[in-house]
Amino acid sequence: AIYALIRGDFEAATALPKSYTGADAFRATSGAAHALLLSVAVTQRNWSEAVRQYKILTNQIGAGGYNYSLFTNYTDNFNPAKKNTQEHIFDVYFIADGTTGGTGNTNLMGSSDAPKYGYLKGGPKGSANVQPNPTLRKYFKKTDARTKVTFLDSVLNTSTSKKPDILYPHFNKWNPLTYTPSLTTFANDGINIPIIRFAEVVLFYAEAQNELGNSTEAYTAINKIRTRAGLSGLTTGLSKDNFRDSVFLERRIEFAHEESVRWFDLVRLNGSGSYLLYKAIPALIDPVTGAPNDYWCKTKAANFAVNPKKYLLLPIPLTDLQANPNLIQNTGWE
Repeated sequence: AIYALIRGDFEAATALPKSYTGADAFRATSGAAHALLLSVAVTQRNWSEAVRQYKILTNQIGAGGYNYSLFTNYTDNFNPAKKNTQEHIFDVYFIADGTTGGTGNTNLMGSSDAPKYGYLKGGPKGSANVQPNPTLRKYFKKTDARTKVTFLDSVLNTSTSKKPDILYPHFNKWNPLTYTPSLTTFANDGINIPIIRFAEVVLFYAEAQNELGNSTEAYTAINKIRTRAGLSGLTTGLSKDNFRDSVFLERRIEFAHEESVRWFDLVRLNGSGSYLLYKAIPALIDPVTGAPNDYWCKTKAANFAVNPKKYLLLPIPLTDLQANPNLIQNTGWE
């Protein structure tokens, strides 16, 4: 019933304009509605509908008029100077007004990711509150154009305490200095956070075509992403299951540290029938021994093994349970 409501909302939103200009450029468009309908279709494994929405977005059916395409350079997805251009479909929109008496509408992801002695010159330092699991870093090849955009493996220490350069990887995707080298405060960081961009639409299409058994279309789609990253095409002749694994790995690399992507991937991967949820989180599993390799997974692995489906649903909040006696807590969260 909830998904029916979600689809109805997005279908109504397809009547929105195809684009906006000027001060309204951040607004949701009909293209965003179609892209999110595609996301819903993939989540519900409605592969034919996913393909149909893709064809609308790429002007193969319907009235046309959408101009989405991949940036030539991956880093342009996060460049404030490239906002509302070819790969952006719908973003969390930020403006750099933190130190000018503005609204404080600023992206603080860079501050949360940055090392505690930071990478700003003469300005506030980072908090290092968000750090990648070290296993995630291992999936990124040196030749992959996304690697240096996503991770900061070392940083020159300009503090008076003469701390060593950082060797443990930190996220770099939201580092404002990449685009504004003179920045002295994270409060003036105007990098947007994508909700859905065209690269995800392409990988959704690859996934859907693979599930439908259309390998030519599936390979063409995933290789668009790999080519942009500077990688060779995906190994040909993969089975449906192995191609599916490759799509999810590609998504993990392409959208690392972008919000609202990975959790839905894990839920969908679990639903493929070939995985338990805890086995679908390779960052938490040692690739050699297959054993949990960090503190979080060590404490959770036993629970996963007993009740993996618990993690397919969030718990219903206590306030809702108290307000509505007809609600029953989701299994595993009682």
